[in-house]
Amino acid sequence: MSAAVIVIVVAVRGCTGSRVTTSLAGGAPVVATVELPTEMCGWYFIAQVHVNGAGPYDMMLDTGMQLTQITPDAAEGAGVRGAIRTLRIGDLEIEGRVPCRVRSLETLSQALGRPIDGILAHDVFADVLLTYDFPGEAVRVSGGRIDSGGAGVVPTGGGPRPFVRAAVDGRTIPVLIDTGSSRGLTLQNIDAFELGSGPEPTGARVRLDGVHHVHSGRLADDVAFGPLTLIRPIVHESVSVNLIGQVYLRDFVLTFDQRADLCLIESPAGMLDAPLPSEPILGMGVAMKPCDRGLEVQSIFSGGPAEAAGVHVGDVVVAVNGVTVLDRGCVERTREPAVPSIVVLSIERGADSFDLDVERVVLVP
Repeated sequence: MSAAVIVIVVAVRGCTGSRVTTSLAGGAPVVATVELPTEMCGWYFIAQVHVNGAGPYDMMLDTGMQLTQITPDAAEGAGVRGAIRTLRIGDLEIEGRVPCRVRSLETLSQALGRPIDGILAHDVFADVLLTYDFPGEAVRVSGGRIDSGGAGVVPTGGGPRPFVRAAVDGRTIPVLIDTGSSRGLTLQNIDAFELGSGPEPTGARVRLDGVHHVHSGRLADDVAFGPLTLIRPIVHESVSVNLIGQVYLRDFVLTFDQRADLCLIESPAGMLDAPLPSEPILGMGVAMKPCDRGLEVQSIFSGGPAEAAGVHVGDVVVAVNGVTVLDRGCVERTREPAVPSIVVLSIERGADSFDLDVERVVLVP
């Protein structure tokens, strides 16, 4: 997927279905632009969705998700039996057999800092134009089509997810536009690319299928896709597909035409042709995953700040800089400069509780 978090999989049952139809309340066709009821959690979009007439349920919108997910509680409350029959998001109504999987999203909710009830796959919106307006903090749908010859239009290829062709290190590769990824550029087998620095261990990526340690580096050359150029970007090693996430997407308005396999990339700030820099990666030299008390330390990187400060594997971080992990809510959408700092970790180790000052340093310049 996409969302960089772990989920304990509880595959209660699966759902299969066919193409859905989309209309406005009362059956009117979608012609004009309609804004969907959403909120932002960090840079993730969360929609308020009625499922089979029940709800609303809070569900993430995610272009990187192939199959709609719903929690067991929400599935039971909405009477999901073999398939989702209807979805309603504000004035938008979706009918048919929506493919889905019922599974626990508890750890994903812990990682986000707020509960969610599901994740809507990209192809749920196959019959309309779907717009993610990151700067405007809004999601919209409309009728019509994208002009394939227009400025900022990129082919996305066939399939249920939007892959674009990107020029990386002298070759052309498919890269998924993933609104559910908190990272920037993620590539498979980064050792196969020329790196200017790294790769170095930088943390843990938590996904639906488990937690994975991440190695990151900085590419020696630029990366280009469509109208965008990434200047010697930081790259993370992928465990699934190549993708580009919120670190770059958050500056743009993205409109997807799944019927024509096109994506329109727009920039309210006039950045469409401006090369995009990539900040250094800072970290504490530790990999953690969400748990029911906070963040559990999974591993310590040798020679890093966490090791020097006395952090141990198995420690549970219950607060960061005085903010309780379980009560932190959604991460604020800030863009602080990548400069070293001191982070105060409140730790539980067995029956002991104490604070440790851990330096946050540049891991990949």
